[in-house]
Amino acid sequence: MNDNFGITLIIVLTIVFVFTFMYGKRTNLRRSNAIWKKLSKVIKEIFGVKKVGYRGLGSSAYQLLLLKPSKEIKKYEITVVLLDRENILHYTIQKYKGTKDSLIIKEDFYKKIDFKLNIYNINKKNLKKGKDVEGLSGIKYYGDKNSKEFLNRIKGDIKVFKDIFSSISISKESPNIVMIFDYDEDNLYNIIKFSKDIPKYL
Repeated sequence: MNDNFGITLIIVLTIVFVFTFMYGKRTNLRRSNAIWKKLSKVIKEIFGVKKVGYRGLGSSAYQLLLLKPSKEIKKYEITVVLLDRENILHYTIQKYKGTKDSLIIKEDFYKKIDFKLNIYNINKKNLKKGKDVEGLSGIKYYGDKNSKEFLNRIKGDIKVFKDIFSSISISKESPNIVMIFDYDEDNLYNIIKFSKDIPKYL
């Protein structure tokens, strides 16, 4: 009786995991196609390009790439990272933690960067070091002495993205900037426009 129950349980769990895997994979495929359609359109509009490079990174992530998209930007890359909907256990943990589909934007500039700066949202990243950004509760930063002016220039933009951005890191090395945002269709245009305009603040 116990052996039969154990075998039945294994079969049921296998069916459940196979079903959730297939359903999650199909859901992520639809989700990725919808994001690609919207994102590539916005990128083409803002950067004035006709083609956006694409590289798949499995069913839960892909990259969009622009080489020399402007006079200020040498390389522009966006990685779309979707929730792990294929793995019901991992997906449940992600949802519990408040994780969302995200955009990771990396850029290299022609202009030489002479400072380092990290800005992060304590509600998204569990970091304790850093100073509070004046006027923006929940936002902290740390960097060298040359970074404060840049921070002050983008404070207004950070305020707009306060609820959907995880971190912004500026470095002298490549990539010069890495920004992580929750995917938010309503703010997508503003995010890409902000990322294109970053050289103006340097």
